[in-house]
Amino acid sequence: MTFKPSTTQAILESAEQTIVGRSSKPAELKFLDGGSSVASVRVAVNMGRDQDAHWFDVEAWGDLAEQLANQISEKGMLLKASGRIKESSWRKTDGSDVISLKMTAQHFEVLGKKELPF
Repeated sequence: MTFKPSTTQAILESAEQTIVGRSSKPAELKFLDGGSSVASVRVAVNMGRDQDAHWFDVEAWGDLAEQLANQISEKGMLLKASGRIKESSWRKTDGSDVISLKMTAQHFEVLGKKELPF
């Protein structure tokens, strides 16, 4: 059975997914005008030896946002996040295609820090 891209995207967005990856930098916390808080962090998910990592923009809202910002305090932290993923795609002015994966986290867990080489 072959799915159309729109069907695949609908399935992806409707089901809760889980990713495990490393933060590219500390999480950023912002407060919106209405008082809501949102935190975001970019996460690289390693797909295995000799394969490129997949990048996800993970965001969290409210109390979870503040927890994410407090716990993802440095680059390389191992994070497990669960939530809904939305895929966006567009064509840049140079003609190349871009695909963005954004997860709105419902749960997350810090699994460890990056090991230092010494």
